[in-house]
Amino acid sequence: MVGTITALKPQRRRGGERVNVFVDERFALSLDANVAASLQVDQVLDEATLAHLTAADEHQRAVNAACLLLS
Repeated sequence: MVGTITALKPQRRRGGERVNVFVDERFALSLDANVAASLQVDQVLDEATLAHLTAADEHQRAVNAACLLLS
């Protein structure tokens, strides 16, 4: 979803570990809080940035899963 970030809201059920990203007033995606830390309201997102964010989120999910298995 290409557009402008209008809101970044932490998910309550995940204890703030994930952030909901709203683009043009509509829910666009959910990201790990560490990945979403680089985003800000009024930032314009394009396809390349969305692809990068999605890949970074998948990587962070894999790291989190690995840490959980090791613990």
